[in-house]
Amino acid sequence: MVAALLAFPCVARCYAEQRVRITGGADESGQNYAWTVENLYTSPVVGLEFPHFRADTFFAPAGWSKEGTTNLVHGGERPRPGVCRASVSSPEQGLAPGQSATFGLRLARAGALRRPGTVTVRFADHTVVAVGGVELPTAEPFSERMGMALGLGALLAILVIAEVHRRRRRAASVQKPSEA
Repeated sequence: MVAALLAFPCVARCYAEQRVRITGGADESGQNYAWTVENLYTSPVVGLEFPHFRADTFFAPAGWSKEGTTNLVHGGERPRPGVCRASVSSPEQGLAPGQSATFGLRLARAGALRRPGTVTVRFADHTVVAVGGVELPTAEPFSERMGMALGLGALLAILVIAEVHRRRRRAASVQKPSEA
């Protein structure tokens, strides 16, 4: 499944109650993401939220505001998960029924994983739709990032406990003959 997503970045096609279609994802480098959002609903799309990790630049079509975008990476600061937001001030500027537009982002550097996630889409009639299965840059889960270290720590703890137990048994067996 992961191999299919890596081989075909445009495989992520998501239909949220047939109101919106989002296709696209990362390019071959894994540093640039582009999504085509197609409005299949009767009301214009007026807002989108793309979760991200390690993005430094967000791209939206002309006329769309990128205010409210959070945690873009600047300089040497520590990356944190954030959201790239795009919106328009009036429904006339939004994505009309049947229209499509391209949104994208660039990652600051390697380190984000390409995984399916959820994009939030807002319409002019106040309908909000969560579109799942969209390829997004995500942070490595704690279990994967620290799994090896936790496993080695647990193994070391077991070895220490076993050694302490063995020493106590030896000490107890040495003390018994001398007491008799």
